[in-house]
Amino acid sequence: MNLSKYLVIILSSIFFWGALSTTYILDFKYPLPFEILASSILDWFLTTLVFIIIMHIYKKRVESLNNFFSINVRKSLERKKHYLYIIVLIAFLYFYFRLNLILDGATREQLVFDEDSSRFMMLASPFFVVMCAISISYQYNFKIIIACLLGVFLVSAYNLSRSEFANLISLIILCLSLKGLSFKVILKLIIFSILVVIIAGILTIYQGRADTINSSITGILNAFFKYKAFSFYLAEFSIEKISNDIEQILYPFFGFFIERFLIIIEPISNPISVYDADFISEFHRLGPNNAYDGNVLYPWWSWFYGAFGIFGILIKSIFTLIVLIFLLKSKFRFLTLYTLYLILFVSYFRHPILNVASAYAIILFLIMDLLIILSEKKECIYRNNR
Repeated sequence: MNLSKYLVIILSSIFFWGALSTTYILDFKYPLPFEILASSILDWFLTTLVFIIIMHIYKKRVESLNNFFSINVRKSLERKKHYLYIIVLIAFLYFYFRLNLILDGATREQLVFDEDSSRFMMLASPFFVVMCAISISYQYNFKIIIACLLGVFLVSAYNLSRSEFANLISLIILCLSLKGLSFKVILKLIIFSILVVIIAGILTIYQGRADTINSSITGILNAFFKYKAFSFYLAEFSIEKISNDIEQILYPFFGFFIERFLIIIEPISNPISVYDADFISEFHRLGPNNAYDGNVLYPWWSWFYGAFGIFGILIKSIFTLIVLIFLLKSKFRFLTLYTLYLILFVSYFRHPILNVASAYAIILFLIMDLLIILSEKKECIYRNNR
């Protein structure tokens, strides 16, 4: 395996271990239970192992992903870029109509859980982030890159969320790692990242939030990892929620999708993400004040642990391996890339299909893949009939 492909594993591991280390630095109510600590580390180890196995066994499939994004998608997007511009324009209009609410001082939580929140923007968020990462990594037309970046900014501003930019960086690293990098490029990325952190540290000092570079950089890193650190404590709530509940035995695998299917058949007695259930959005006090109020971040492994015990973590890893093998053998390339991102950067901290927004993202990339497949078939038929 090209050593540069380890870059994404290194970054993913930094996210995990950085968040885990933060649980010992911040003022949580109690030390992290050994059961949670051991289970989290076991999940990280098995997830990393699954990714390494996939990269070794399916090298050619990964290379075909690169060809698809660097050639097929580039051609399609450059030919139909006016559709991208229209989507950006619609996103701008949604942002513009919400601007007064933002300027009136609405909090991020109020914006995210607002009943009038747009379904379009819910879909636009993963679309722009993924397309922006692909366009930058595979060096698309400059206008396309700018349009995608503008889209990311608009969906980020719409919910006052910085997560889109964090997700964008993770996806760019994933794409570049799959693409294969020279060590010169890797070195430049590391130097660039260090410079960004230092500049952010200097700005923090000028804003009066820190006295020295060291304290400002420590503050930035704490802010980045703090929210993720909540997931280790929230794991206890998801384990308790699903334990001994036969009705929800498939929730660890299929999340929101299985709940939506079950409610068609019969009512659910212990809903997680349907029936306007408040489990996901409900805040839990994890420390001395409201700065430690956490929700949403219920790690994926915890649902398997709650349903199947410690063996659930092994079941999760086998399930992950099967899903990745199926996707790599299929023609669902957008969905494959997005699933790799979910497994490496999201699953340590929350269920990949926790709620309706997560489900919409998966449906979106499935539809995009189907449209590309149909387009390729039409082109093939056209060439054969010439």
